[in-house]
Amino acid sequence: MNSLIDRDVLIIEDDPETQNFLGAMAREAASSVRIVSRGSDGIAAARTARPDLILCGVAMPAMSGFEIRRAFARDALLAAVPFIFISSHGRVDEQLTGLRLGAVDYLVKPVHRDTLLARIAFHLQRQGSGLAILPQRDAVSDTTVVSGSLEALPIADLLHVIDSRRSSGLLTLRSGAVTGKMLIHQGRLLYAETNARSGEDAAMRLVWLVRGSFRFEQQEVPATPGAEEGRPLVELLLDAAWLHDELARLGPKAPGVDDLFTLAKPARARELFSNNPRWHQLVDEGVEPLSIQAVADYLDISTYRCRVVVGSAAERSIVEVLEAASVPRR
Repeated sequence: MNSLIDRDVLIIEDDPETQNFLGAMAREAASSVRIVSRGSDGIAAARTARPDLILCGVAMPAMSGFEIRRAFARDALLAAVPFIFISSHGRVDEQLTGLRLGAVDYLVKPVHRDTLLARIAFHLQRQGSGLAILPQRDAVSDTTVVSGSLEALPIADLLHVIDSRRSSGLLTLRSGAVTGKMLIHQGRLLYAETNARSGEDAAMRLVWLVRGSFRFEQQEVPATPGAEEGRPLVELLLDAAWLHDELARLGPKAPGVDDLFTLAKPARARELFSNNPRWHQLVDEGVEPLSIQAVADYLDISTYRCRVVVGSAAERSIVEVLEAASVPRR
């Protein structure tokens, strides 16, 4: 990849091996790379010359990566600089903390070089091209509207911005034959629908879109009784990434939507959807075989989640998956 002119990457990392790796990747995309080992030095370096991108470790001496990010967030000139965490720990709560602090990415070691290089190049190109979310006023609806293509601004980045600003409104997405909507209240997803799907099924389908267009119409969303219980967008993104990875890992072993399954180890079956009393009721009733689609509908979860949970349980011999045609439906 040719170096981009006038791009500056600041790396804040204390581990020499990680410094070398991050520096090598950054130099393939940026004309200038600065590396510091301490958070205080990183903040001083950024204030001396505003970088186009910051890569920062999490477990840092004296000043953690989260504390460093908070310091940048308090600085009006540096708060909007894209900030990527690089961490050895992949705990969901830590990833959520980093994303809620305004980071555009949270990458867990070992990071594949192509993944890191793609993320560095993407954010540098956005900075260099002046690509940003620029609201416009819609003359018909008299509301503030943000629109664009998912190729230029991936949906994950779009939802990160909406979440960080705690925005409310209606997000419409179109990709080929797929058309969907997300109703968002202060950075929390209240409702999603796409074609014949709704709820979590629709949300996951929309989050996985990689091309198409988006339109976010900022508006006041009525504070319905469940509004405060809406799902934070960063949690949705992390969950969608986990489900996507698990489906890829299971591959052909993942059960299909129309497949059936039986409980090979009923005593352990309650742990599959441990927080869902409806599932406990199904297990206690002992009605088998069960359909992936029917269970997903009954538990009000996505078929993607049901396929992952049941497929993982089959690997542990807790359930036995049957082809849909092998057993008649009840």
